[in-house]
Amino acid sequence: MQGLRAFTAWLPDADPSFEIQVSRRTGRLVALALLAVVIAGGALRFTHLDRQIFWDDEVWTALRITGNGDDALEKLYDGRTLTVARLDTMLHARAGSVSPIIKGLATFEPQWPPLWYVLAWLWSAIFGTSPQALRALAATFGIALVPAAYRLAYELFRARAPALFAAALVALSPAEIVYAREARGYSLLILIVASSMALTLYALRTRRVAPWYAFGLFPS
Repeated sequence: MQGLRAFTAWLPDADPSFEIQVSRRTGRLVALALLAVVIAGGALRFTHLDRQIFWDDEVWTALRITGNGDDALEKLYDGRTLTVARLDTMLHARAGSVSPIIKGLATFEPQWPPLWYVLAWLWSAIFGTSPQALRALAATFGIALVPAAYRLAYELFRARAPALFAAALVALSPAEIVYAREARGYSLLILIVASSMALTLYALRTRRVAPWYAFGLFPS
């Protein structure tokens, strides 16, 4: 702890002149506008999740949470016709624990952190393993990114108006909406990056030690 305090000792205090002042009335109008945008952004992320094609990358999410490794999946390529019923049975299976999921990732896809797949496995215990259920998890992280973007922009500018504007941009971002509607971990990764950046700026601004410990949880 003393090491962290020594590290932060050289940091200057926040410059109050860097504040961007807005009137209370303007702030309320911006907040109401943002609320409407966030609702619209939520609708764009959650509406008709079952009408998209369940494409290759999403299939791998469903297969990974079954706990099967690539060696087990190779048995599908046995020269026989892969029926819909057979594939559906495999896609809707679920591992009994997270151990085979983590082991499969470490063996066959070490580039992927296990957090997304562990959360998807836990989520599937409640909401099932259907495409729309797995996509809803990614969409939830996409919505959580909106307040995270607000906090990040607030730490950068120390003012409410640009923070609300940044959150509105994220809520309606076409790229973020696309990623938030896929049963993949991209929206979770973006959320972690934005949250860790906001936490870092908060720690630097306040010169407190505790936020650095919280920041250390994000890479893990």
